[in-house]
Amino acid sequence: LLTAACLTLRQHRRRAAPSAARTGLHGYVARAAASSPAFELDASFGTLEDTRQLVQARGWPNDRSLPVRDFLHRQRHWLVDACAPVVFDVRSPIEFDAGHTPGAINLPLLTNDQRETVGKTFRHDGPNSAFSLAIQQVYPNLAHMLWQAVEVCDATSDGHVPRRHVLVYCKRGGMRSQSMATFLTSHGFEVYTLSGGYKAFRTWAMEELQRPQKVCVVAGATGSGKTEVLQALRQHPGRQVVDLEALACHKGSVFGHLGEQPQPTSEHFRNLLACEWAELDPERFVFLEDEGPRIGEVCLPAPTYSCIRAAHLVVHLDVPFAMRADRSLATYGPYGADALSESVERFRVSMGNQRTDELLRHLADGELRPVCEEALRNYDKIYEHHLRKNRNPDDIVAITVDTLDSAVVANAVETAAATRETLVSAESMDRAASADDGLAGGVGDLPCREALCHCGAVSIKTWGAPIFVSICHCSVCRRLSGAPFVASALFAPAHVELRGGGSGAEAAVLVETQTSPSVARRRCAACYSPVCATLGSRYLAVPLSLFGGGKEPLPSEWRPQHHLHYGMRVLDVEDGLPKYEGRVRGPMADGGQRATTGP
Repeated sequence: LLTAACLTLRQHRRRAAPSAARTGLHGYVARAAASSPAFELDASFGTLEDTRQLVQARGWPNDRSLPVRDFLHRQRHWLVDACAPVVFDVRSPIEFDAGHTPGAINLPLLTNDQRETVGKTFRHDGPNSAFSLAIQQVYPNLAHMLWQAVEVCDATSDGHVPRRHVLVYCKRGGMRSQSMATFLTSHGFEVYTLSGGYKAFRTWAMEELQRPQKVCVVAGATGSGKTEVLQALRQHPGRQVVDLEALACHKGSVFGHLGEQPQPTSEHFRNLLACEWAELDPERFVFLEDEGPRIGEVCLPAPTYSCIRAAHLVVHLDVPFAMRADRSLATYGPYGADALSESVERFRVSMGNQRTDELLRHLADGELRPVCEEALRNYDKIYEHHLRKNRNPDDIVAITVDTLDSAVVANAVETAAATRETLVSAESMDRAASADDGLAGGVGDLPCREALCHCGAVSIKTWGAPIFVSICHCSVCRRLSGAPFVASALFAPAHVELRGGGSGAEAAVLVETQTSPSVARRRCAACYSPVCATLGSRYLAVPLSLFGGGKEPLPSEWRPQHHLHYGMRVLDVEDGLPKYEGRVRGPMADGGQRATTGP
């Protein structure tokens, strides 16, 4: 029982700024690899069979299983001897790495390999065989897991009496978290679990991000000091600020990763953001920086990006070019020519080889300012379009900035916000939730098309032209449609609206199938017609077949532009379109052409 497996407790610094409790873990992690003290297990866990029966009993009391809001509240406010509880995520490390509740520590019941083996056993031999295998793998490490839990609690007690109050969750709030909670309770811990597990937390997070909220966007070209202004606004009593770039561990430009921790996954970024969003007063402005759909490699949640584009106040910082260059040099210059050269290489796509090589020569000669100024000019080309795209000009207020003092600029931003804040309601910010304002991101002037599912219970509206129109040959699309391929039109989520097909404004009733970690396919709950698919947080695809049955033909923008996953095809298609082996812009399939026009 006392054989120590490799310590899998994970100090996951890349997911959030380390707290005092988490930074204290380094010392005992090093000691853990050397020795594992013997812990005597409670008699109820004395044998494998005793443990099996105890876990199968599933006797965890309901009053110790908390809904998400109560769980998060207890995480912050359940103080024992001035110490908050430790939160244990008992999922496997690979699940934890993808995303977890902010502040949680990984105490896995199963390693990644063990989880994969148990999953295969479940699929092939059924739940009973999978349970037997799991309990056989977990039982020899129980004493070691108990020691890990004690070490975490002792190391994070900050000199107080060692804490023994903890919160535990797993994927769905089932056997993993309940069995760990029972095990820890039997050994002197006071434990609460998360009802519904991490899946319930993810649902709560998306609901929070979709909640109406007044937003004031701080905009400005690269080097305008927007982040510094947000930091100064934090010092103003009563002002709400969410620093998206701090949560994403990236400053936004090609140099934005310098000096930052590795970025979180998009999923974990959403978790961090939702916890901050939940604390906001919806009737007061929250100040956000003007962002695109991505910050580095992190994708903004669709509701957040739509909220930024639909903001009723955008304060544009009009900063002189020389001042922006000075600020950028002060921010990125200290990282040196080598680090900057790696980032400059990314300009080859937009600037070409000749100009990029010239910038690299400047860096080699120690001439940083020409590089900085050229980078700013490159970003300035697209900034003006980004600022005004799908926004009401009346919602953009320009402030002339002639100082590097961010506190002075913050005062000007706050003055502009104060005159508008009382005139804007939080509900009016929720463009996608209103039948009249359902055009999130200011798309009311774009052409609208509407289609119905087979039974008419679901209405699908789109605004504007699709981003892409693709013909997909992947095995999932084929199995779900029964056809050799499926044609879909991709839109930004803010340009698509799903509602009930009746005369009212009721919500559409859908069923959802998660076919991959980033793809969820939705069908009408009545007739099971496919109506859309979410592709991460950036795109939403609608079936082209739903829109092709009208009296008038679809415009040329709706014609298919390429084939995807053509390497998985079941029949050849001769139409002159580009045919990609897998995803768009990837390797071409055999016989595929890089055509630029339709048939």
